[in-house]
Amino acid sequence: MKGQVPRDEIVKYVKAADVCIGPLGSTRAIPLKVLEYMISGKPVVTGVNSVTRDLAIDGYNCLCVEPTPSHVAEAIVRIIEDPDLAHILGENARKTASRYTWENISKELKTVLIEAIG
Repeated sequence: MKGQVPRDEIVKYVKAADVCIGPLGSTRAIPLKVLEYMISGKPVVTGVNSVTRDLAIDGYNCLCVEPTPSHVAEAIVRIIEDPDLAHILGENARKTASRYTWENISKELKTVLIEAIG
């Protein structure tokens, strides 16, 4: 374990990783770190209730597991032992994360606000 890493060094650690681990606890949010891992094309393991289902799609762009050491370890081993799975998860993660631009987010927000006002 490295501990806290300065923001400007994170990219080198993500590039070196075979698998990235997202939040495991219940957040139901879109953690920036998961988007960073995904846009880097890395396979991600995250908790089943940790990331919004709009972003984390189990078996498509990540593996969503129960937040226990054994489930997390099994998912990591599965990805490492199956390079095709790692590649598919990484590519689909990159495609998914590329949709999360400020332009797209602002368009969606505008649509929702117009519907709410109307």
